[in-house]
Amino acid sequence: MTAPSEAENMDLRSRTVALERQAGDHHLRLTELEKWQRQSEVADAKMDVRFTEMANKLNAINSNLSKLMWLVIGGLVAGVLGFMFKGGFYVP
Repeated sequence: MTAPSEAENMDLRSRTVALERQAGDHHLRLTELEKWQRQSEVADAKMDVRFTEMANKLNAINSNLSKLMWLVIGGLVAGVLGFMFKGGFYVP
């Protein structure tokens, strides 16, 4: 066995340095991806809360419109009954 030459040592060193830089770059990229994932999860949670609140508000509006509809229908029925009791449908 022969000892590696100086050129081979330099080549191995340059490869090692390149791999170390690449590993550092991968670590930075992974850190940024994890940061983005956390921000995305927080944004999704906020949107879920907004949609829940919006659904609650829509249910409240629906309930109020339903009550208003019953009041209008009740008023119309009361008007027709009042007209009928006063003899409005009398045909001579």
